[in-house]
Amino acid sequence: MQFVPATARRYGLRNPHNPREAIDAAARYVRDLLRRFGGRADLVLAAYNAGEGTVEAYRDGKRLVLRDGKVVNPSAIRTGGIPPYGETHSYVARGRLVYENITRHELLTVPPKSLGFGPLLNFKDNRVEDSIYVSNFGSRAHTIATHNKRSKSSEDSRRQSLYSN
Repeated sequence: MQFVPATARRYGLRNPHNPREAIDAAARYVRDLLRRFGGRADLVLAAYNAGEGTVEAYRDGKRLVLRDGKVVNPSAIRTGGIPPYGETHSYVARGRLVYENITRHELLTVPPKSLGFGPLLNFKDNRVEDSIYVSNFGSRAHTIATHNKRSKSSEDSRRQSLYSN
């Protein structure tokens, strides 16, 4: 988990190289982002990447002047919250793909209270149900890792044939 110094201080993260401490701080930060952005997974990911104030500035169409004098959203454009930064768009897209792969391969299962309500994290309506995921890592995870290795090998072969012609 990566934190800017101010966020690390806010969540009491003293040693970012301590996995337990870093994951605990990140979980609390994501929980707070979920509350702040009404459960919208896209805005949570964007805020984790670009900062909460930046997301709010682009969501609300307002300028934000940072302590160092830098101006975020100087034209006060409204994007719905995701800043027009390539890195942030990529981060949100990668987060969506990771979630879709995890659910497709059933690496996380839905607790009984959520059955019948669809996925807990739905990027279509950008809502997150307040619930707990149950890990289901086991032989299925090994199968996926094996499949991914095979896919990578076939992709490497395809690339090699493209460049050898």
